[in-house]
Order: sequence, then C-alpha cells, then structure tokens
Amino acid sequence: MWGPPEDVPGECNAQLHIADDYGDNHATMRCSLPPGHEGPHKEVYQHKGEVVVTWHGDDREDESDAEEDDDVESEDSADA
Repeated sequence: MWGPPEDVPGECNAQLHIADDYGDNHATMRCSLPPGHEGPHKEVYQHKGEVVVTWHGDDREDESDAEEDDDVESEDSADA
C-alpha cells in the first residue's frame, strides 16, 4: 500500500507520522522505564501534544541473535 491510508468509517482515523531516525528504514522507540520493569515497554514524547507508545518484545534480542549468527559464520569461514 502506498500513500496515506483510507479513512475507516466508525473510527477516529487520526494519524501520527513518525520518521526514519537513523537512515536505516526504521523509526526507533526506546523504552524509558527502569531495567527489569513489569509489563509492556513504554516511550513518552512530545509531538503536537503527548505521545505514549507501548509495546511488547525487544528488537535488540533479534539483533544480538543475528550478531551471534554472524560470529559463528565468521568462525566457520576461518576454519575453511
């Protein structure tokens, strides 16, 4: 789907535009709660008013898994 989404009848249809913050086709959210907190992650910031984003999961876990896989491949290549 390209372009803005169509309005859905019976829904508010307000939009929040977030940006690619590091030029990597991602918009990064960073949890600001204390380490080991209970419940979902949360970021709060100001953009035409307060924005509160909550989510489950941590993409850093996927990245560290990928880095470990890269390290194993590098070690395998060195053995060849």
